[in-house]
Amino acid sequence: MQYGNNTSSNLLQNETAGIVSGHLAAFLDWNKRLLLRGLGTLRLWTRRSRQRSELRQVLGCGDHFFQDIGLSRATLHHESSKWFWME
Repeated sequence: MQYGNNTSSNLLQNETAGIVSGHLAAFLDWNKRLLLRGLGTLRLWTRRSRQRSELRQVLGCGDHFFQDIGLSRATLHHESSKWFWME
């Protein structure tokens, strides 16, 4: 009898361990996706900040520059004054 109890106890432990490891794997996968999404957002914000800083430098160019690229100084000023989290 005792042998049978050990077997069912082992099966229950194995099943419980499988459930726990499955939940742990799902939790880690969720955290990984969250972390990767956060890193992607930080890269996007860094790129926007750098681009807007470069636009502010361009604002110092002469009027001929704006005629050449076909944009107005007001348009570039508007884009460069946005915060990094704004599209």
